Amino acid sequence: MVLKAKITQPAYPDGVVPRPRLFARLAAWRDMRAVVIHAPSGYGKSTLISHWINTVGLTHQTAWLSLDTDDGDPHQFVNHFAAALETIVPGAVATVDAVLADRQGDPARALHKLLVALEEESAPKQDTESHILVVLDDLQRVPSAAIDPLLLRILEQGPRRLHLALLSRRHTSLPLARLYAQQALLVLGIDELRFSVAEVQEYLHAQGYTTSDAAAVAQLTARSEGWITALQLCVLSSPTRGDVATLIAALERGDEWLTRYAVDEVLHQQPAHLRAFLLQTSILDEFDAALCTAVTGQDNTAETLDAAFRANLFLIPLGRRAGWFRYHHLFQDLLQRHLAAQSDQATMAALHRRAATWLAQAGAAEAATRHLLVAGDVDAAATLVEERALAVMLQDPYQAQRLLDLIAGTAAAQRPSLMLTRCRMAFLFDATDLAHMVQRVGAALQDVPDLRTATPAMWGDYLVLRAVAAFQRGDIDEASAATAEAQAYVDFMDDFMAGSLYFIRMHLAFRQGDDAAAGKYGDMALQALTRTQFAAGVISLQREMAKRLMRSGHAQAATRRFQQLLQEQTHTGPMVTRELLVTCVAAAENSYWQDRPTEAAHYQQRMLALARQLEDEHFIFFAEILGKVYANEPDAAQIEWLTLASARSAAPMSRLQRLRVLDLAVRSLVATGQSDLAWDVAVAGGLMGEEVTPHSPENILVPYCLAFIGRGVDLAAVTSLLAEAESVLKANGNRFTRLQILTLTAWQQISMDDRAAALQSLEQTVKLAQETGYVGIVRRIPALAPLLEEVEANAAISLTDQELRVLALLAADRTYAQTAKALQVSVNTVREHVRNLYGKLGVNRRGQAVATARARGLLPAAPDIKREPANVAARTAAGNARQAAE
Repeated sequence: MVLKAKITQPAYPDGVVPRPRLFARLAAWRDMRAVVIHAPSGYGKSTLISHWINTVGLTHQTAWLSLDTDDGDPHQFVNHFAAALETIVPGAVATVDAVLADRQGDPARALHKLLVALEEESAPKQDTESHILVVLDDLQRVPSAAIDPLLLRILEQGPRRLHLALLSRRHTSLPLARLYAQQALLVLGIDELRFSVAEVQEYLHAQGYTTSDAAAVAQLTARSEGWITALQLCVLSSPTRGDVATLIAALERGDEWLTRYAVDEVLHQQPAHLRAFLLQTSILDEFDAALCTAVTGQDNTAETLDAAFRANLFLIPLGRRAGWFRYHHLFQDLLQRHLAAQSDQATMAALHRRAATWLAQAGAAEAATRHLLVAGDVDAAATLVEERALAVMLQDPYQAQRLLDLIAGTAAAQRPSLMLTRCRMAFLFDATDLAHMVQRVGAALQDVPDLRTATPAMWGDYLVLRAVAAFQRGDIDEASAATAEAQAYVDFMDDFMAGSLYFIRMHLAFRQGDDAAAGKYGDMALQALTRTQFAAGVISLQREMAKRLMRSGHAQAATRRFQQLLQEQTHTGPMVTRELLVTCVAAAENSYWQDRPTEAAHYQQRMLALARQLEDEHFIFFAEILGKVYANEPDAAQIEWLTLASARSAAPMSRLQRLRVLDLAVRSLVATGQSDLAWDVAVAGGLMGEEVTPHSPENILVPYCLAFIGRGVDLAAVTSLLAEAESVLKANGNRFTRLQILTLTAWQQISMDDRAAALQSLEQTVKLAQETGYVGIVRRIPALAPLLEEVEANAAISLTDQELRVLALLAADRTYAQTAKALQVSVNTVREHVRNLYGKLGVNRRGQAVATARARGLLPAAPDIKREPANVAARTAAGNARQAAE
């Protein structure tokens, strides 16, 4: 949530001196890409712009963003930039939210999306009212290296109607020479911002000073160098009004004296309660009356704030209705130095603790944690993070991560529960260092006395995360042992961890070939995760349950599960969108390997649309190349991108995403005859860094074997791996991956000129393909095509009696409804039989099924009946229409 104070144009006190000479310069803003105003603190940058905006009537065209150090995070900056724009351009936040709310989202892509939206919105508008000015105040508070690229993108690629006003105490580090040469910048520096003699005279006159002595006013202007804040401080500290000479004398005492004099004398001129109020509240970056009450202990803080504002004590309202203020940064710095000089450490710590208490109760956990850290109360800060991080993790993981990042080093290492929360986050985001993090937690837990009995929830959480890490790296024995031990602690776990436990147990049961147990654990995981209302987790689980059906060789059941999941999903948000995107990947592959190109292309297109919605460059390219692969026309440039992206040195990707890209890269390269490069990609992708065994996960085992065989070197070396892997997969019921290994075995054998062995393997492969419905797997290796044709010609297709009856009725041109009535079954049952028939026959159309069945002797030959041409045409048209409908 963005505080309203950050995006509210600051007010200014009554009696501000008009500056028409500068207003005239600013009038050219619509012809500029940016207005750059840089000068030291106190030269009136913000007041100038704010006064000008109100004077010339630009409030409806202006957005304001007050920057601070947190905006050095590019995610934060783009989020706040959009929030500021939202005040005049409704929909700006929604435009970027889909990218920024996801921790993996790229702020540069979010900004690009926002700029495109502004460009499209402005297309029909060409008048001056369409121009927008975004003021970025206190730019010096943000590390330049963090957001300079984003600012340059706005200036160089943003729509012509979008303009920036950059306000900074320092010269900006942006490389603006080209824009300056193009006369696209309006720059105002200290020389322009210095008050002129006339402006100083007008200011002093408004403050009650006699300004008839022009020479004295000129001398004061020269001595102050037009620094209006110095003049304001001197005026406030002056015991009497009227004599300009007293101001000159004050300035003559020098800058060091001015700092001490301004603070001490301004403070000493105020009542004691107001002095204490100013000093104590200076620790706050932003505040309202309630927060000030908590920090100072005073009851009448609302009246005190109003008095301080009316006395021009450097309070800047952050939206009068909101009731929030901040101090002028220079004045705040001076107050803080004075407070530190007169207060002991305990007093300072007490103030920060009071602020933290109020902020924590108000839900501002990050600000509260920072105050606790300043107070030196690291334990309390860590406790607060422990309490809040879990609460926000499932709703806003990125915010939870920021909160966790505040506690690091020794403080985090001394708190196993905090380390466990970090591990949860790593699990949630599929972080590559989860195993290392879990290992460190395990070491830390050794020092916790009576852990299993005193804090069983903590031990149970650790065991689940240890199982997850082990499963990710393929250590099935370790994962099984950890989950078995964790089961005893399930009653102490929250629903997220219990669901995670059952999720891993589901996978382990499936790998052991126990479908019944896998189904049971899947249902238990679904129930637990549903209770958390974590929609993204529920989708992820349901996808894995569909993939379980896919791996066990139940193609049609997997298809229905994917369809149901994608059709019934109504939740929104970036994390949900990402899970739906990954589900589309699995659904597309499920259809593709069934040799259903149209259905696979449908999922691929939806995947591409979701990737574009997220502005996820990796998935956009992945979806595009997947579409090319499905159409048998992989693009060389995109294969090159996949080759680079699959390397570990590429842009950050999760472990699963990297393996997904690696698999597609190897498949694409082998399909296009670039087998040597496929092997290089496998090596660069890290497969050689892990020992590939028959028990390795399929997303490692299959691309490794594919790349190895495609290379064509030392093929005998992979014989035992293929044989043992096939045996393991057969034992645990993973018929999908077993089919892939059998296909690769046949390719290896034909590559070694062992035709007889290849024929035998291929016969087994074809039979399994027909049984499962994944007939596309065996057809994707070009080298097997001649043998495959021979095997399929001789293969006996086994159909059930009911399937034969359905086939005969299809050959008789019966509709599904007529077939259902004849067999006394439902239409859905008929559709199921038809899908099984198509899979076994290796076809996807009624006509193809009938022709293939007749060629195999499963149906009598078509009768040689002569029809009138008109009747033939009509029958053909009717058949085509029915086939399209079915």
